[in-house]
Amino acid sequence: MVKSFEQLEVLKIYGCKEMQVVILIEELVEKEKTSQTMFPKLDRLELCYLPQLVRFCSNCNSFGEVYEAQGLSGSGSQVVAAAQSKLVETEVTRLVFPRVTFLALSRLSNFKGFFPKIHITKWPLLKRMLLEQCAKVKTFASEFPSIQITFGDNQLERQTQDPMFWIGKDSFSCLEELKFQQNDNMKEIWREIVKCLEDNVKDGIVFSQLKSLQLRGLPKLSSFCTRRCNFEFPSLKEAIVIRCPQMKYFSMGKTITKELQNVQWSVDKEKQNVQWTNDEEKRHWAGDLDSTIQYLFTQKI
Repeated sequence: MVKSFEQLEVLKIYGCKEMQVVILIEELVEKEKTSQTMFPKLDRLELCYLPQLVRFCSNCNSFGEVYEAQGLSGSGSQVVAAAQSKLVETEVTRLVFPRVTFLALSRLSNFKGFFPKIHITKWPLLKRMLLEQCAKVKTFASEFPSIQITFGDNQLERQTQDPMFWIGKDSFSCLEELKFQQNDNMKEIWREIVKCLEDNVKDGIVFSQLKSLQLRGLPKLSSFCTRRCNFEFPSLKEAIVIRCPQMKYFSMGKTITKELQNVQWSVDKEKQNVQWTNDEEKRHWAGDLDSTIQYLFTQKI
């Protein structure tokens, strides 16, 4: 099964109404469990109009590189109680799409994420990504920490819904364009678990290549990140925020955008059934991205 996809460069799946999973892996023979890369030559991946699709892969623990990560266990009811916890070891699967440059996920009403259980996924050459009408997704990505927090037998990430992607620092190192459209239940784009618990955040998150960030039709989105995290977008030149009426701020931490000069937005015309036109575009800048988002919140964009 593993070798059958070695030469595949483009994978497009449209309109399969009964499909629940793309790759079904029940059990691999022992020699297949050694380090393998899924779709080593895949350049373009599109999954669209698949109303029953839940996962991309059913059993990623049997396929990919497994390594040990440390975790915290404890009995407290609050996250900060993890400071009194002890270290444990956990196996985590790392899955890589080494050559994918374009990823589109559209109209996947039951899609929860690429893989079940805890994992790290990497997309080292991914440049463009679209996430559209994925009603089950509440959090786009969470950076997998060097430690996991657990309370009793329940992991913290199991107490909240898993993100679509568990990622490392360099999972999206080449990403240039990121679009979110009409995701009715998305509440945050980025989630941090451990590093952002303290008020004094030293390590920031850098999207070094991102040039365009588009947020359209996200009625429950409250912010890009709900925790106190610092972000840097050194290449960002286009930011679009349209019909995100609950977005009060970008992040509770500091956000640096050296190249960005304004944020594009529009008054919500959907209720009046007015079709969007370029003439209705508005642009605003209040000195920095966070101040601009706060202003747009007062306009109920």
